[in-house]
Amino acid sequence: RASGVTSVVRYTNGDKTTIAVRLPYTCKENLVLFEGIGYVCVEDTGGVALKETLASHARVHGLPAFGFIAYEGSRIKPSVYVVATDSLCEETACGSGSIAMSLISGVTEVVQPTGEMIGVRREGELFWIEAKVVQIV
Repeated sequence: RASGVTSVVRYTNGDKTTIAVRLPYTCKENLVLFEGIGYVCVEDTGGVALKETLASHARVHGLPAFGFIAYEGSRIKPSVYVVATDSLCEETACGSGSIAMSLISGVTEVVQPTGEMIGVRREGELFWIEAKVVQIV
């Protein structure tokens, strides 16, 4: 179960991998809430994720994880707080965070901290996410 997805995820492989997933969400100002994780999106790559703030958001919204997406243009800097481990980690790539940032900003080609790109398309609650997959662990 990732980002609240409990159903089978359709995918295709080629030069890039594309997945199609139904992902119910709610947007309110700079917050995006999925069923398994929420995000605060801030237009400022100098923004810093504060563990206490993300823990508070997770509690208030009853979610097992809460992320922080600092962005500038199409480039993101994602961090995720996980309630079960009380940990905050900076991510090198973030699919659900890319979707959240896309919902807030309208950007459809999201540049990850690694420099790689995640493409996001949406029709209602159905999303197509496209990215280069190097290794699945």
